[in-house]
Amino acid sequence: MLNTKDHLYVYKREFENKKALIVCNFSSKEDIFDGEEVMHDREVVLQTEGIEIENQTITLPPYGACVLLSNG
Repeated sequence: MLNTKDHLYVYKREFENKKALIVCNFSSKEDIFDGEEVMHDREVVLQTEGIEIENQTITLPPYGACVLLSNG
């Protein structure tokens, strides 16, 4: 699990050559997660409505979540 704000639950998983980043907002307010963990060659495989991803910044609505997958 990555060290973030108390209401953000963020962790990475790796298997073979694939990497996943899971970001969950457990707050009743919109929040932002950004950092080098947000892969450039990502594919969004799961997201709740209202997620915005630009460069290495993820904007999460209240109680929003997303899963990003990278092949590198």
